[in-house]
Amino acid sequence: MTAAWLTSYNQSKIIEAFESELSTVKPSVEEQLALARRYNDALSAGVVLGRNASVPTGDGTSSDPSLDYNSILVANNDGMMSRIKIPTIDVDLPIYHGTSDETLLKGVGHLEGTSLPVGGVDSRAVLTAHRGLANATMFNNLVDAAVGDTFVVEVLGEVRTYQVRDFQVIEPDQTQMLLAEPGQDLVTLV
Repeated sequence: MTAAWLTSYNQSKIIEAFESELSTVKPSVEEQLALARRYNDALSAGVVLGRNASVPTGDGTSSDPSLDYNSILVANNDGMMSRIKIPTIDVDLPIYHGTSDETLLKGVGHLEGTSLPVGGVDSRAVLTAHRGLANATMFNNLVDAAVGDTFVVEVLGEVRTYQVRDFQVIEPDQTQMLLAEPGQDLVTLV
């Protein structure tokens, strides 16, 4: 319990520092948000969940090789790209690029190969986090969220609110459920 509290406290300090650095970020917030939207427009998103894997991997490709995933939505040296808040289950976590083990021990990972979490029609960002860690709560209580609950994704000061519409168990051969849907602005939490 103490370790989870300490991790939560440290994450709140990272979020606080991130927010204070937004006014001095280079390239500017506006430029980075524009780059993120260009990235999403150029993305041919894809997701693969390998057999016996617990975390999906992205296999999306970009038609614009000048857009470097790891240099878009970067406000500080810590690598935090955004923040997710789910009030009904008391989640407030930083979101980082990628889904490596190192990333998922710090917070929520954005699945590369899916839309960056800046919203927009025809987009689906996939955000992943651990459950059951001894030293952090992360997405442990995600099962306690309910259809109709809302959650917020804050990216470089821009706030987008989403509503939970369903819960699904996705089998390895059903990754099409993690693709963007025409006309929709979606975020999937894994």
